[in-house]
Amino acid sequence: MVTVFSRRSRANPACRGVGVYDQLDSNYYVRDARWKLTNARQMFDLINAPWVEAPVAVNTKDLAAIAARKELQADINSLHIP
Repeated sequence: MVTVFSRRSRANPACRGVGVYDQLDSNYYVRDARWKLTNARQMFDLINAPWVEAPVAVNTKDLAAIAARKELQADINSLHIP
């Protein structure tokens, strides 16, 4: 298992702090304090973690979830994992 912590850019006003990348075999995800996005594009709301990781629909209307998905997807893309 590989876990990497990285500080997000403070120049970004939407910055939410430390991002986490975690990998076990070919499965990996990135997350922040509130959201987790997997390499399979599944997103979870972690507000009630560790007891609940609530799935977030791709077509959600929640603006915070939409913004988080965009940022976390950019983080996944920056990993350059095939």
